[in-house]
Amino acid sequence: LPAVELAEAQAAGGGGAWAYRFDLPAPRLPRLVGSCHGIDLGPVFGTYRHPLLRPLYGDGPRIRRLSEELAAAWTQFATGGGPSWSAGPAWSRWDPLARTTLVFDAPCRIVAGPRLEHRAIWGRPSAPRTR
Repeated sequence: LPAVELAEAQAAGGGGAWAYRFDLPAPRLPRLVGSCHGIDLGPVFGTYRHPLLRPLYGDGPRIRRLSEELAAAWTQFATGGGPSWSAGPAWSRWDPLARTTLVFDAPCRIVAGPRLEHRAIWGRPSAPRTR
């Protein structure tokens, strides 16, 4: 939720924000760590292949594909000012009403407003705040 609120603040301030979620759980420890904070960094930088990290991620076609997609999106963001996703529909800037989010998983997909029910856990309404 803090990431959603940060994206909303960025959009309200006139800046650009793009949201993504990395849903691949650590295949070797799915019940222990699941798809936890920072689990996307190994695939982003290709370090998931390092001997110390390989036990966490594995080294199959699924993680290789996600690594390629995620690294390409980050690279496009760093060099072009906005990310791209080659495998599907346009990944648009964050809009508090549409809440377009790219979910990196197998398959990767664009979703609108994922997991709105989780806002209730944080004591926040599921609808975006209006001015």
